[in-house]
Amino acid sequence: MVVDGIERNPRIEIYELKTGTNSDTHDQGRRPAHDKLECKRCANGKEIENPPDDANTKFHFSLWHHITKKDISKIPDDVFRNVLSIPEKPIIFTFYQKSHKK
Repeated sequence: MVVDGIERNPRIEIYELKTGTNSDTHDQGRRPAHDKLECKRCANGKEIENPPDDANTKFHFSLWHHITKKDISKIPDDVFRNVLSIPEKPIIFTFYQKSHKK
């Protein structure tokens, strides 16, 4: 990550387009993507364990919810869920996390 030109953390390329995978950032079986995230809560590309209840947007991506297109109904945010449901938008995997308490 680079903030105002000052490196604070090692750079990790997580937003490079890679075809042939639902999510290069998360993909379970392919290196180095899974090593980048170090997710231990998913199996076969599907979340099998929820993140901790106290997790929020300040937590590492591995502690966010990992949602495939098949599971978008689990997203509590109506607007986000509706955008992901638009057929013209080929979004097949997303991360989400709560940013505040209601």
